Amino acid sequence: AILMPMGYRSPVDVHGMISNARSCQNDPRVDDFRKLVVGSWLNLPIERAQGEMFNIGMIFRRDYIAHPRAGSGRASRKISNEDEVLRALKQLRDPSGVWQPNVITLSLEQLKFYDQVKIITTLNTLIGVHGAALSYALWMQPDSDLIEIASGNYRGRFHFEFYSIWAGVHYTKLDAKGGEKLTLDVNSLKQAVEATITRHSTNKN
Repeated sequence: AILMPMGYRSPVDVHGMISNARSCQNDPRVDDFRKLVVGSWLNLPIERAQGEMFNIGMIFRRDYIAHPRAGSGRASRKISNEDEVLRALKQLRDPSGVWQPNVITLSLEQLKFYDQVKIITTLNTLIGVHGAALSYALWMQPDSDLIEIASGNYRGRFHFEFYSIWAGVHYTKLDAKGGEKLTLDVNSLKQAVEATITRHSTNKN
């Protein structure tokens, strides 16, 4: 299995994270898997369209309709200052003038799998709170960026950093305050996203 071997020997198992942290590296088979799913199965472009838009996807966690055996369907670790975060992202500019930042808000639980992947594959940068949705970094084109927001015990979990390394995606972790409701420092977020824009601008030139 490329993505999630079973048992405590899994590279993303909590018990093995520290021991695996030094050995995790890019695996070309992950990109082969991405191309198979995105290109062959879903018939979507495996590369972003060339253009001036710099697509930034921001995942917001929402309550969902749960199966009766799956609990309440209430999402945890929601961002409490969503409006402030969105305003900050929409104010972003590329100093070099190469890119026009375009912010896309994502509520993935409201979309079918095909539509989820269709949007994710267009992103230069994906941002979200620690949770399963960040595994969608595996569908992103190599050299894209994942920014993970983490708090509490989740700061010490490296699942999505490992996913990013395997997939050739650049990874950044940002700290947030709180538990069930998180407060994100918008200045730190802006700096992190601006760094991704600058790097992409340099590569494009």
